[in-house]
Amino acid sequence: MLHQSNPSTCSLLLSISRASSSLIRFVVLSQNTSHAINSASLEELAAHYLLTAKRDDKLPVDPVARFHLGNGAAVHAVHAGADTSDNGMRQSKGAMVNYLYGLSLITTNHEQFVTDKTVAASPAVTALSATISSTS
Repeated sequence: MLHQSNPSTCSLLLSISRASSSLIRFVVLSQNTSHAINSASLEELAAHYLLTAKRDDKLPVDPVARFHLGNGAAVHAVHAGADTSDNGMRQSKGAMVNYLYGLSLITTNHEQFVTDKTVAASPAVTALSATISSTS
């Protein structure tokens, strides 16, 4: 689903992880518990996963994130319960992410991602991730 917010930006709503086991494994390891995950904690865990889960080459584990971040997008928002289909629940426990392509930032985001492995993210996503970092 493509949303055109204004002539200079667009965002694409996509599943957090097509490699379903990565997010689910991250959630289980981060929570270290088997109880149900509420919407707030799922959004926090998903944000933390997107910003911090890295491969040996320091690029994000998530292939969808690597694609969008490599093209200059920023992780803009995380939504719990956005895809409650069987596939959405299996892939990401229903969480979805919104990537924002701000035309004035695409080149900068791309260059920082390629050279420094920096994941561009909105203040809201950064704050969500920080709640996990502060409790770890």
